[in-house]
Amino acid sequence: MPINVSNLHVGADVYARGGSRLGTVKRIWWPDGRVVPPEAGPQGLLDIEGSGRRLEPGEGYFHLDRPLANDWFVPFSAIQDVAGNRVQLDLTELEAEKRGWQERPTTTL
Repeated sequence: MPINVSNLHVGADVYARGGSRLGTVKRIWWPDGRVVPPEAGPQGLLDIEGSGRRLEPGEGYFHLDRPLANDWFVPFSAIQDVAGNRVQLDLTELEAEKRGWQERPTTTL
């Protein structure tokens, strides 16, 4: 069942299953092509040559700012719930670390 991510916003706290706080939402790439906050560059297009990671067509993702760790680029499909200032992922921190989210996806949305 798809999750309603319309309340996702920059600055929201992100948690793994089990309650570990992972960091905060730094930037959001919406499936309709909007980037919040907008990136510098022509028409906000993503400049990510060389990454092997791809998104499913129409999938959005967000930049997770992780203190004292490598940042992640998390697909919306990993979100279990968005409520208030809390984003709950549907996997543990260890499971998330194995997903290869350190590279931004190659698809421009």
